[in-house]
Amino acid sequence: MTDNTSSELRVNVFVDLLGKAGMISTVHKTILVIAVPFPGYYLTGFRRWLMEGVPPDGMPAIVNFLRETAKRGYQVHITLPVLGREYPCKRTVREGRIVVYPYKIPACFSPLIKLFRWRGNFLLNFLFIFLTMIFSFGFHMRLIKHIKPLFIYQMGYNTLNGHFLQLRTGVPLVYRMFGTALGEKLDSTGHIRLNLWDRIRSTPETYSYRYPGDLMVIGNDGTRGGEVMRAFGVPKQRSLFTMNGIGYQRERKSKANLRKGFGKDVFLAVTVTRLVPWKGVDRTIRAFPLVIKKEPRLRLVIVGDGNERKALEDLVRESGMEEFVKFQGVIPHDMVIDTIRQADVLISTQYVTNRSNCTLEAVMAGRPVVSLDDGSLDGFLEHMRDSLLVDTDDINEQLSSALVCLAQDPKLYGKLRKGVEKTRSQMRSWAQRINYELEVIEGVIGSGKPE
Repeated sequence: MTDNTSSELRVNVFVDLLGKAGMISTVHKTILVIAVPFPGYYLTGFRRWLMEGVPPDGMPAIVNFLRETAKRGYQVHITLPVLGREYPCKRTVREGRIVVYPYKIPACFSPLIKLFRWRGNFLLNFLFIFLTMIFSFGFHMRLIKHIKPLFIYQMGYNTLNGHFLQLRTGVPLVYRMFGTALGEKLDSTGHIRLNLWDRIRSTPETYSYRYPGDLMVIGNDGTRGGEVMRAFGVPKQRSLFTMNGIGYQRERKSKANLRKGFGKDVFLAVTVTRLVPWKGVDRTIRAFPLVIKKEPRLRLVIVGDGNERKALEDLVRESGMEEFVKFQGVIPHDMVIDTIRQADVLISTQYVTNRSNCTLEAVMAGRPVVSLDDGSLDGFLEHMRDSLLVDTDDINEQLSSALVCLAQDPKLYGKLRKGVEKTRSQMRSWAQRINYELEVIEGVIGSGKPE
């Protein structure tokens, strides 16, 4: 008997126990969340929280959705794949109403997964679609039979389980997408232009747009997800395009000291992100020799970790910036906002989009942002109001000039600080953001709102 088969046989017993404990009062309070996170691949930052109980260190959109949905009265059931004996395939309850169901993917696929990670993530999308269909579809069918969810909430497009489960069971399906890779393919008329190679690479994502379930939710992260949904003909009444929330709750005082080792009069900039190539921290480092040449009081602290860290440390060393640039490592997510408050300004020079969680957190911390005028921040931050947005043609010169200007002009810096406060006052908290999404979902599916 396989681990997944034995897990399936125990689902009914486990759900019965939850019901007897009062954790499932009616079937209409239950939802099924499908996610396929994998280290170094996709949806990172919350997997260990669910599997091990450690504090989450990323993906606040997912973490807050699970928490706030549970607070709203839903029993949240989430399924996750585990590779071989990485974790035991046993159910766990987190924070009272979040029930975690791991299912096994055989370890024999580990070499192929590692190879595809090296060759490119788009290959992993196809591989995980295949693996999750083969090794978990039956498990999900049995789980749906026993928990009777009000709706299925599929995160991302690296599995098609949600689509085919809806076809087989009739349970409403909500797709949750975290930005899009197709925004750059939009032309001036709002149409998507894909060549043959683009079509192959993007097949999992485009499939989701063509079969969007009952509702498709895309976070407004600057990658033009709303326009992409329109380009694929997703009906307006079946689409939701909205910004992430900001963390008014669960914020803790930071244990880090970003200014340690620096003088009292330094003007401190900070980056907060995973250290992977597309996050663009290398751009900031490359600009820093020119920054220091213009204003020696400036310093940079890089918060975060990732597989690019060694290369970035080497770049700092090669640039002769060891005295001016410091690596802080990972900060617990509920301490990030207080950590940013220790700095004077946040820098974001990402390659894909700069409307990321770190810019939202900078606004929450009351700190101006120096970033790129690449269109991703349109409608959120405004140049000379709460931020300085620099031209992408000559980032070294433009970024250094913006930082020096802030460091040397207290009047301008004060103006931007006031602008940030105004921007913050107009933003939703995570609780407000998730409650709004759930109200839309409840309206779309038409019934079964929790008591």
